Amino acid sequence: MRAAKTQQVALESNRSGQASNWVNPDSGHSGKVVPQQAYTRASGETCRNYEHTVTIEGRSEVVTGTACRQPDGTWRAVN
Repeated sequence: MRAAKTQQVALESNRSGQASNWVNPDSGHSGKVVPQQAYTRASGETCRNYEHTVTIEGRSEVVTGTACRQPDGTWRAVN
């Protein structure tokens, strides 16, 4: 839940390359989201590529993807 909320805020508010960090105090899991520059697809959607690093029990995994802004203002991962 914290990861998803942090990703939404980072995609909406962060400058390109600016990380947002999150920590789950119950599990100790943590991560950071780094969005890239926004761009407009041919369909008119505003999208951003991002990198989301998740650390669980000392092991980190990096996920990259693209998210596009929905009409309600939320960001939805498209790949």
